[in-house]
Amino acid sequence: MNAVRLLRSRNLFSPFTRFNTSSTHQGHRPSSFDKKLLRWTKMYRKGEEIPEVISVDTMKKGKDWFRIRVTCWMMVVTVLCSYVMVKWGKHDRDRGDSLTQRNLDWHDAAKKEG
Repeated sequence: MNAVRLLRSRNLFSPFTRFNTSSTHQGHRPSSFDKKLLRWTKMYRKGEEIPEVISVDTMKKGKDWFRIRVTCWMMVVTVLCSYVMVKWGKHDRDRGDSLTQRNLDWHDAAKKEG
């Protein structure tokens, strides 16, 4: 209980913990993953070009752009998987395979064994 209260008091669960825009926090120190993300989003060409402290807006822009790219790719993968599943289902239907037929076959096999 005390550990949970301690974690909540430090705001570790808040998505805005790293993006504090108060006057005491002038920038963001990117982690190694943040640096990779900034390179993937083509905001910087090399890791050496990334400064020690970057603006919070630059980091937010990079993360937002990355989030949108990942979401678009997930939509493409979902559509492709749906198409494959539909084709697979039509193939099974044409062969005469269905869940009802599988269930009946299983019951017939269970009756023969028992």
